[in-house]
Amino acid sequence: MIDDHLIGKRIKTARKLVHYTQGDIAAELGMSVSTVSDIERGQRSVTGRELHSFAELLNQPLDFFLTSPETGSPSFRYLFREASEKGVETGVLHQFERLCSDYRLLEEITHTHPPPKPPDYSAFGFASLTDAEQLARMERARLGVGEAPIADISELLDEQGGARIFHLLVKNNGLSGAATYDPQGWACILVNANEQLYRRNFTIAHEYAHCLAHLKPSSGLGSAVERATLSAHIDQSNPEVYFPSRDQKERFANAFAACFLMPSQPVHDLYDRFVRAPGGFTDDTLYLMATYFGVSHVAVGWRLVSLRKITRRDWKEYLERGYTRPFLAQRLGYDDESEELRRAKLPPRYEYLAYKAFELKEVSLSRLAELLGVNFFTLREDVRAYKGREQHEFATARGSA
Repeated sequence: MIDDHLIGKRIKTARKLVHYTQGDIAAELGMSVSTVSDIERGQRSVTGRELHSFAELLNQPLDFFLTSPETGSPSFRYLFREASEKGVETGVLHQFERLCSDYRLLEEITHTHPPPKPPDYSAFGFASLTDAEQLARMERARLGVGEAPIADISELLDEQGGARIFHLLVKNNGLSGAATYDPQGWACILVNANEQLYRRNFTIAHEYAHCLAHLKPSSGLGSAVERATLSAHIDQSNPEVYFPSRDQKERFANAFAACFLMPSQPVHDLYDRFVRAPGGFTDDTLYLMATYFGVSHVAVGWRLVSLRKITRRDWKEYLERGYTRPFLAQRLGYDDESEELRRAKLPPRYEYLAYKAFELKEVSLSRLAELLGVNFFTLREDVRAYKGREQHEFATARGSA
């Protein structure tokens, strides 16, 4: 049964997410302000055509207006509550939840076996910084990456780590990263695509640490406090900015991320190769290592402190001198990302499954555009062009046979 009050509340939520007034909505849809007000209060029903217009204008799928957020998984419900408490806009979290749900749906309708779920390390009692390094080494061994730099942490964890990772554009930079579990037990990580890629790499590893050591899939059982403690996590600022955090779990996650992305032996080797004087380091040292490991120079500095290559005092004095960008950093292209890189990015496996579902005629072209977050008309032209090339290649092959 259609719930007018639910639809009204969801329209109001979506309107506020895009900073529209009721007057803006009325002007765009040819309604009076009083009509929009009545709809939002549930005192007037909307027709199917009107709801579709609301969905297009407010950039939300139709099910956003028909489904209460309280019907989602317990973990995501807690994620929304934490976001509300911290003043984080929830629009991107609704998108995040929908993508995680769509990912599992695509696996089901394409009959694709999902990758293994993340290991349950909760019984190990990991808590100290030494434990964090041990866990990072265990994960690198499990994922078979040895001590080499990780070329693409998103793809690695998505295909082998059991984590679904989405790079989404967050308005006003009010969120750096978030982590939770979907109802089936796969880790789900959101990272702000507005940040530089090397900062996102660290955030992903940081959130992955929370998934492994601090979060659990919520079964809906146990006390409310227990469920809330284990369900989800939000980082409003990039974790590396607060590397020496006093929060034990944050320090653990940072230590894990640093070791996972920068294993100790390669760090020792590179430092000894680049640094000539004992206890000394230069800007070039930091930027060369940052580029090599795909992290920021700040993350490299704190990693050198943890490995006692440089003293905490020397590093803090370096930070107090302010951000520097020497000639070498410019030559390496450090911190010089194009706008093309700062965009929403879906897991390659997710995109593959979406196209596969379309080819199997399990989803329509409009649904495919929604799944991929692209313009329907642009996608239609791309599909037509692809089919045209395919038919031409087939005809050419037959003619030469």
